[in-house]
Amino acid sequence: MEEISEEEIEGLNREAELYRNKRDELNSKVKKRIAKRNELEKTLKQKISDAVSHKNNRDKLNNSIKEVKIEKDELLENVRNLSTEIMKIKKEILPANNMTIGGLKKKLNRLEFKQMTNVLTPQQERDIIEEMARLNKEIMMREELLAQNSVILDKNKDIKKLKQQLKELSNRIKTTSQEAQVEHEAMTSIFKEVDETRVNLESTRNEILKTRKDADKAHEEHIRLVERINELQEKRRETQKTRKKVMEEKSRGEIAKEADEIFARFQRGEKLSTEDLIVLQKAGIL
Repeated sequence: MEEISEEEIEGLNREAELYRNKRDELNSKVKKRIAKRNELEKTLKQKISDAVSHKNNRDKLNNSIKEVKIEKDELLENVRNLSTEIMKIKKEILPANNMTIGGLKKKLNRLEFKQMTNVLTPQQERDIIEEMARLNKEIMMREELLAQNSVILDKNKDIKKLKQQLKELSNRIKTTSQEAQVEHEAMTSIFKEVDETRVNLESTRNEILKTRKDADKAHEEHIRLVERINELQEKRRETQKTRKKVMEEKSRGEIAKEADEIFARFQRGEKLSTEDLIVLQKAGIL
């Protein structure tokens, strides 16, 4: 039977120890990466919560802007209606020559510009001065008519109030839009961080799977070597047991042969020594 050496078993023990150390080292890495994964999952959850919070704030601000714009549109409609009513009253009380006060003032300005910039004959100068005087008189007359109309005055006051409200609403829209933009940019920035964290998290999860797989392989190899060592040690014990049995059987055969010789001497009447008697006892003759 082939002898299994102590050196062979020791070599396998060293190899098994290497795989055990490798397994423990890999399992330690798995624990660290699991801790990293848990931290990334916690961070990801918080970032998503923050991004959603900014999104909700942005949406609320945008809804507020929509409401203010509806209110602004209503005010603009009121201004247009009041302006239409004023125009209607003006048509009723002013001369029907299709010339508004604004139109008259523009015409007066053109004449003043012409008088200052052109070389005119005395007659042309007189004609322009007379026309400017007529326009001034008509403008003053129209403005006086309008100034005396309490309905127009009241409506103009209402329009002035509405325009002030419109200005305030426009400022609110501008301010709220800026706040909404800040929330939107914060949301966008955090969602970008969310994407980066997800990539990092996925990479860490893959590392955990790979390292755990390598650790399992190292563990399996360690177990295989331990089983092989146990198997060899068992074989070695069986070999030693068999060798001992053989040696014992060989020893008994030799003792029996020697006992036969001693017994023959005894039968011949020879004197036996103490050692001879012990051999006879071992052989079961005495």
